Amino acid sequence: MKSLITKFSQWLTAIILGALGFSACSDLDNEQYYMYGSPTVDYQTKGCVTDTENNPIQGLRVELTENYHDDGVYKVTTQTLTTDAEGKFISEKILEPVNYFGTLTITDIDGEANGGEFKEQTVELWDLKTTIDKSNQDDWYWGVVTFEANITMLKQEEGNE
Repeated sequence: MKSLITKFSQWLTAIILGALGFSACSDLDNEQYYMYGSPTVDYQTKGCVTDTENNPIQGLRVELTENYHDDGVYKVTTQTLTTDAEGKFISEKILEPVNYFGTLTITDIDGEANGGEFKEQTVELWDLKTTIDKSNQDDWYWGVVTFEANITMLKQEEGNE
């Protein structure tokens, strides 16, 4: 009688474990897949530089210093841009993990030309207005983060106190 109960319990256990195994494999299309790595974002900085009378300033050097960690390595890169006739600039996109920060330094390099001599300004990227475009977002790519800078430059004599 004991062997009959033992065989029955082994048979019942095998049936239950088999059923649980099959049920654990169902509906894989709706589950989150485990992935390894870091989410990435394209970062871009754009803006417009004007004087105190809201006139665009052409020919200013805009230096974008970008800081980020990539595969455990701390990296610093620099993009050097120049404002156009409308005072606008736009950087190239850089694809990096989400731990990204940097500075924007605007320098007058042409002296009195294009409206006079202006005092250098430095702005932290995270102090700027940001927008996120998620139109191409997928599992590990989170979209494009755009830093928007609208900077008013002070002339050298206005900046001295």
